Amino acid sequence: SRERVRQIEVRALQKLQKEMVAPAE
Repeated sequence: SRERVRQIEVRALQKLQKEMVAPAE
């Protein structure tokens, strides 16, 4: 379902942001 895909995209985005913020710290 689209909702499922949306959730996965949101999680992937959050994970990406977390990884980008980690090295900057």
